[in-house]
Amino acid sequence: QNRNSMASIDGGTVSIGVDKKKVDWILKRIGGKTSDYANAIPSHDVKLASYKIDKYEVNNDQYRKFVKAKKRKPPKHWRGGDFPIDIENYPVVNVSYADASAYCKWKGKRLPSEAQWEHAARGNMGHIFPWGKKFREGRANFRDSKYRHPTETGRYEKGAAKFSDCFE
Repeated sequence: QNRNSMASIDGGTVSIGVDKKKVDWILKRIGGKTSDYANAIPSHDVKLASYKIDKYEVNNDQYRKFVKAKKRKPPKHWRGGDFPIDIENYPVVNVSYADASAYCKWKGKRLPSEAQWEHAARGNMGHIFPWGKKFREGRANFRDSKYRHPTETGRYEKGAAKFSDCFE
């Protein structure tokens, strides 16, 4: 897997957010509270230009290179300025918006907008889940899955959003 791969996402009018009825349906299947979705209700349409987004999360090893190159503070849970052994390919966590933005700028990129991120996560069809309309075990790491912590980036390839003819 090329950790620097980007997906090209077609623009257009896309639906983001979720209707109250769908929130109730999601809660029955994967848990959580209605308040978790307060900022996502109601669904609405937005216009987006075409854009690119990283296919994989930024992992600890990638972020460590940024921290060293730019002499930034590492995430607070990194002991002695480095992440714990054997999690170099896990997504970096506990990073502020400002640090995430600085990382993107260092890479010659920028953070996606909320609408871009949601559209990329849901695919062209605007499904509730990236892979479609039905929840499927083994396609994502969520609060009730067997892992109680982040897992390696790229572990859930089957859960990736589906786009027609837009990946590089």
